[in-house]
Amino acid sequence: LKDLGEDGIYACGTVNSNRKHLPKLSPDKSMKRGETAFSVSDGKLCCLNWKDKRTVHLLTNFHDPTEEVEVNRKEKDGTITKVKCPGALQDYNKNMNFADKFDQMKGQYALDRKSHKWWHRIFFHLLDCCVVNAFI
Repeated sequence: LKDLGEDGIYACGTVNSNRKHLPKLSPDKSMKRGETAFSVSDGKLCCLNWKDKRTVHLLTNFHDPTEEVEVNRKEKDGTITKVKCPGALQDYNKNMNFADKFDQMKGQYALDRKSHKWWHRIFFHLLDCCVVNAFI
């Protein structure tokens, strides 16, 4: 993400907590719901931890880590409460829907055929992508 940011390509995404070279932030178990911990390296790359029901680990190269918004969350008893959430995570959730929708539709309308030739598999994958993109 750091290299992408230097090239002017802004990106944001989730990452596994056991990934190499991630900064050590506060442990997941010590965080309460709605708490955020973050670390910024080189003034560009930001690693965010946010606790909801589970901890979400997010990397971004263009969001402000101090920006917070309130989101609605449903409790176990069915009541809705407002929880503080980083703006980066809200933006990620808003835009990630399209990638999930693409994967879901690609699975439903797959033209994939079994073949011993490697290029057939690539051809059918690209054809699937074209069909789904034409539909979206």
